[in-house]
Amino acid sequence: FFFKQKTAYEIQVWLEFRRVLFRSESAALVVKAKVGETGHLFGSVTDKDIAQVIKSATGLDIDRHRIKMGKHIKLVGRHPGKISLHPQVVANISVNVEAL
Repeated sequence: FFFKQKTAYEIQVWLEFRRVLFRSESAALVVKAKVGETGHLFGSVTDKDIAQVIKSATGLDIDRHRIKMGKHIKLVGRHPGKISLHPQVVANISVNVEAL
């Protein structure tokens, strides 16, 4: 009896992760930042900034520690990244940085 409830709970959690995965991968994530003459940002776009953009675009509250960008974002353009929702569920995202 307890095993069935746990399995049903795990299925519910898994479906929630899949819903978050779909919404985060299909969202248009655009960050506006101050840019110099050469296209370099004043500072960089942080995981906290990306978490705020995800929340405004999708309504999902993602912890900034789950967001993994390949490197610090210091240039205008498209940058790939990942959100680790669960060890078996990773969302691939693309963040577009535009001049303010």
